[in-house]
Amino acid sequence: MDMEPLDKEWIALILKAKRMGMTIDEIRLYLQHNRQHVTYSKERLVKGEKAD
Repeated sequence: MDMEPLDKEWIALILKAKRMGMTIDEIRLYLQHNRQHVTYSKERLVKGEKAD
C-alpha cells in the first residue's frame, strides 16, 4: 500500500486546532461538513480563530 506524503501545513493546522481545544472527531466532522470552505477554514485556523 503506497502512502502519500503528509502535507506539513495540514499537520500544523490540525495541531493548532487541537491546541485550541478541538478533538480529532470535531476536526474530522468540521472538515467533512465544510469541504467547500476548506481554504477559508485553513486561513481562520492560521489566524488563531476557533472553527465554528
